[in-house]
Amino acid sequence: GQMKRLLHKAAIILYAMAFHLLHYPRSEKSEHQKKGTKEILIIYNGIIGDGVLFADYLEMFPQIFPVRDGWKISILCRKCCKKVLCEFFHKEYGVNFLEDFIDDSENLFHKYRSLVGSFRGKYYEKIFALPIENPCLNRLAFNIAGKEKIICGENEGEASDGSWYQRYFYRHAYNVRVQDAMGTMELKRYAGLIGKYGGNKVPARISHMSLGKENEKERKEYCVIGLGASTPEKIWDIANFAEVIRFIRKKYRWTVCLCGGEKERFLYGQLKRLIDCEGVECHIGKTSMEEWAGMIRGAVLYVGNDSAGVHIAASVGTPSVVVVGKWQYRRFFPYEVEEKTGKEKLPCAVFSKKQYDCVNCREKHRKKGEGNPACKRAIREGGPCRCLADITADQVIEAIEHIMNEKSCAEMG
Repeated sequence: GQMKRLLHKAAIILYAMAFHLLHYPRSEKSEHQKKGTKEILIIYNGIIGDGVLFADYLEMFPQIFPVRDGWKISILCRKCCKKVLCEFFHKEYGVNFLEDFIDDSENLFHKYRSLVGSFRGKYYEKIFALPIENPCLNRLAFNIAGKEKIICGENEGEASDGSWYQRYFYRHAYNVRVQDAMGTMELKRYAGLIGKYGGNKVPARISHMSLGKENEKERKEYCVIGLGASTPEKIWDIANFAEVIRFIRKKYRWTVCLCGGEKERFLYGQLKRLIDCEGVECHIGKTSMEEWAGMIRGAVLYVGNDSAGVHIAASVGTPSVVVVGKWQYRRFFPYEVEEKTGKEKLPCAVFSKKQYDCVNCREKHRKKGEGNPACKRAIREGGPCRCLADITADQVIEAIEHIMNEKSCAEMG
């Protein structure tokens, strides 16, 4: 329970500091200086949606750090992220995916100890920590040795929130900070990073996903709806989704396919108590990741919360509507693309029409809900952020009609 998690966290913090004192090299070791190979490590702590946005930019790293100049690039990431990058995009990245994974190793002491231990004796010319600083990423970077340790996309210089040990890890984990203005869209962050180290301006663009034969199929008369998200505070009220589904079934007669992970099946149970689910197919927890992406590719429309499904829809060219709060306003939505191929279907982002002083709480404080007592209370009770809860079903219905009338609606609210 809670006590066990606290004990693991305390053990990780103490071990991270002890490991650093005992094993972290104080200077560049001669054996590293003598090596002909210059090694780069990318620590990528993103999840599925982040991986979709990162795909094209990962492919660019070997172009600016080529093998012919002695560079060798490795990436440490989550299992789900590797699967997305390798199986959805079918790219030859020219990087070495490590056999170790981040996953939940930052929450369990023995997994953290094992992962950090696997880097003992390693030394990197450059370490890139992506997509943005957080306590788990900082603790990892703190104990992996490198000459230039780069944190990208932190918000306003130096993380000042959190406890003393969080600030300590952040300050000592990195010696290079690449800053972006708050609200810089994720694609532009990556493009700016590549441009900085490559010496040329790189346009922000969508990474287009290849799904083999599925790409050749005509879109069918169904839409996909993602009821869930990675955390409860990002999940729009099911009653609102029910109203949107009623509208879709009545006006367009599409079959509604529900997708998501096994842990989200309870949301379908909630939906069934609200509406007649005739014409609604529940695929939650029943598809592989490839089948999930293929289903989105074949749909006439995708509607969902701020989650991976919307980024997949953009990557496969399916029109989409995303219901999203303002915890990281403009960082992920609305999309800002500087180079187009003609296949783009930018997500239509629906935000609350109300004004909030606490906009970008996740960017400012690393935590959603900070700065708004009502929001913190709602999240503590398992509900959504206020800026998400205040979005109406009518706003989403309006966005759907905009899309079906082939009108642009990058942002509504």
